Amino acid sequence: HAVIFQRAVSAKAVELLEAAKRQGCHTIYDADDNLLLIDQVIEDPRHPWRVHFGEARDRITALLAGVDEVKVYSPTAEASFAGINSRVTVVRPYHILDGSESPPPAREGPARIGFLGSYYKDAEFKPVLEAILPMLEESYPLQFEFFGFCPAVLERHPGVNRIPWTSDYSEFRRTLRERRWDVGLAPLRDLEFNRCKTDIRYREYVAAGIAAIVSDAPIYRDSVDHRRTGLVVPQEQPRAWREAILELAENPFLRRWLARQALESLKERHRIEDYVEAVRAIIG
Repeated sequence: HAVIFQRAVSAKAVELLEAAKRQGCHTIYDADDNLLLIDQVIEDPRHPWRVHFGEARDRITALLAGVDEVKVYSPTAEASFAGINSRVTVVRPYHILDGSESPPPAREGPARIGFLGSYYKDAEFKPVLEAILPMLEESYPLQFEFFGFCPAVLERHPGVNRIPWTSDYSEFRRTLRERRWDVGLAPLRDLEFNRCKTDIRYREYVAAGIAAIVSDAPIYRDSVDHRRTGLVVPQEQPRAWREAILELAENPFLRRWLARQALESLKERHRIEDYVEAVRAIIG
């Protein structure tokens, strides 16, 4: 039988790997992040995530090196793990769809611009923040919302709404859809750690009927067709973020067209049936 270690970091997981190998099991490490590189995106050495994964570094390395195969979700992640394990397999992730993904009906009022993300996105968001702050000060008819992460400087701004993060996936999807964002932002720096991630943020926007603006990062180049399924902008150029936000805010036809095209692409490229067949091939 196959034994799959998903984001495993514990001493118990190392023991399980050793037991599985003694029994002749096919062992697989399932990685949607390279946790050995967490310090690239979290600058504070005292951050709980850096401390936790830093202390587990030797165990993570032992697991990655000891399994028969490492399963990753992005072509750009392959090189990051190849130096630890010679057998790395890329599998395109599936995305859960329930039939409610079409863009919601148009609503009255200013365009709603949103960002969803976890709690260490300050460096990723810096150029976007430089684009947003002048628009807030100039009283553009826009609403900004942050689901989870919010830059500290915007937490108490009257033009910004903050939504608490939820780890329950069903509730997360429902909340995102109910917010009825017109535009979703997906900044991402071109770091080795980020090349090991997936395009999940973009896919969540698409599944919620939201037109996306993404950075020109490797993980998005394979999934976002500029001006057909989203807008792609240079990560470090605040002016490009500003222009893209204003273009979609002022053009409801364009943003809804992008959302529809992106949804059709998502349905075609991220089918659960294709994922199951790929995993079946790995398990053997």
